[in-house]
Amino acid sequence: MCAMFISARNVCKVYENKIVALNRVSFKTSSKIVALIGPNGAGKTTFVKIASGLINMSSGSLKVLGFDVSKDYKLLQGKIAFMPQDSQPDSGCTPYEHVKYYLIARGYGFKDANRMTREILEELGLWEKRNITCMRLSGGLRRLVLLAMILIPEVSVIFLDEPTNGLDPINRIKVWNILRKITNTGKHVLVTSHDMNEVEEYVEEAVMIHKGRIILQGPPRDLVKNVSNLSRVEIVLKENKDTFKKMLNSMSEVEKVIDIGTSFIVYVYKNDLGSFLEKLSKENIKFYADKCGLKDVFLRMVK
Repeated sequence: MCAMFISARNVCKVYENKIVALNRVSFKTSSKIVALIGPNGAGKTTFVKIASGLINMSSGSLKVLGFDVSKDYKLLQGKIAFMPQDSQPDSGCTPYEHVKYYLIARGYGFKDANRMTREILEELGLWEKRNITCMRLSGGLRRLVLLAMILIPEVSVIFLDEPTNGLDPINRIKVWNILRKITNTGKHVLVTSHDMNEVEEYVEEAVMIHKGRIILQGPPRDLVKNVSNLSRVEIVLKENKDTFKKMLNSMSEVEKVIDIGTSFIVYVYKNDLGSFLEKLSKENIKFYADKCGLKDVFLRMVK
């Protein structure tokens, strides 16, 4: 049986301004790659900071690999690596310097640090830029430098807050392939993400959080089954929105309408999609139709 990765029970966090970031969050997972998903301000970053020991919870209990994050923080310190969402590398240092001296700070000798630094920089495509100061690198490459630092140490748990934010599609794939590889060695990874396509493709288990509460949990492929009988149709309509919305809600083909300000997202029963699109075409209404995925599970839960 897999070791319990995270066990959270009634975790609450109330900041000094009385904003409730987490409200009795409880979940357990043994999965190797877990994603916390949810809208901005849902509490994802707060949870990761508590799990990595950066901030204290207001109440509740949280264990990582069986260690209590409040009582056993010193024991956990050497087992965890964490990359915050808004962190930036020192602009005056090179990628090689960043990774090497981070490893040395974690207790590695110079020989091992040099070897490991070369390995990760080559794997992320940064070796040719190893001696260029970070101030001269693009935002995406600076993000890769931070990822190189976090992904290489021999730790048990890696926490990544929006790890692929700002990366191009090729580098996103590189990062996820590395995450998959390191979990095969026994490591656990928890990421926060807004990219439902990435989560659906690479993550073993998704935990959806909204307004500080857990609202859904499970393997992405299982969560997507909740919308397997539906198709998504996106419609941009600048005029007579209220009238058009009433019409959509009255149509038998329509299961749900979500108004997102600039457009409508309409969920239509798969068997009725053809007749629905035919009606839109007759009205000269532009639309985009697609199959449903994890993004739609997310939208339907938070809208």
